Amino acid sequence: MELIVTDLQAEAGRDIYRREWWYRAPGSLVYHLSVRLRIRTYKTPGRYLISLRFDGKILANRFLDVFQRGVEP
Repeated sequence: MELIVTDLQAEAGRDIYRREWWYRAPGSLVYHLSVRLRIRTYKTPGRYLISLRFDGKILANRFLDVFQRGVEP
């Protein structure tokens, strides 16, 4: 499996985090998978794309909007 966080503000989208690992479901399908992710700071407020892939195929995409503290969106 591969988890990628992409900065969508950067030109052509720049990956700021990438983690790969092997996962084997015990005997059946995986219904829920919880992955701990720690990115200390985001360089700029804006929109980021989080992608989960398996064997090169996209399983899920989620957008993450990051705001600056004390600034209303």
